Amino acid sequence: MKSDCFPRAGLTLIEVMISLALISLLLLVTYTGSLFVFSHHRQQSHHFKEEQNLRQAMDAIEKRFRELNQQEITYHSAQKSFNSRIPRTDFPGMTTVWIDFSGVNRNRLNTWLYFDRTSGTLRVNKNNEHNVLYTGIEDILIKEVISGKLIEITLIGRRIDREQTLTLKLSYRCDDS
Repeated sequence: MKSDCFPRAGLTLIEVMISLALISLLLLVTYTGSLFVFSHHRQQSHHFKEEQNLRQAMDAIEKRFRELNQQEITYHSAQKSFNSRIPRTDFPGMTTVWIDFSGVNRNRLNTWLYFDRTSGTLRVNKNNEHNVLYTGIEDILIKEVISGKLIEITLIGRRIDREQTLTLKLSYRCDDS
């Protein structure tokens, strides 16, 4: 005797195909969303890292300027460089130290900081070592706000559309020769 009161056991082929299609669609949407989120996160991390790099480079510039003898700073606007005389550490006397933002690879000894435009790096060359301190710098701009008293230094990032600006109150001599 056949009874129609009990439901059939099992699934039909159409039901299995619809279930697989829905699960595949759900997995595809989840995968695409995850790729978007991870890509966006990676991009934001990269921008944050580059911005932090510019801030740290600016801090290094400020630190070096603070270490200079404030009464002995000379600014050479044509070369975008500064020099100062400081006491020697190895024996009595004075030595000249340099901070150069011209963008040219600097081979002069006692260069506390210099900007190399071709590699986009901020470097130190105290003893011909050319150590890289920071990377990803497109340009360094110098603007004299008040001649001999106030200078503004702007770092422009190479890989991101960002810049950092530092305004320093210094007493310096201008050498426009």
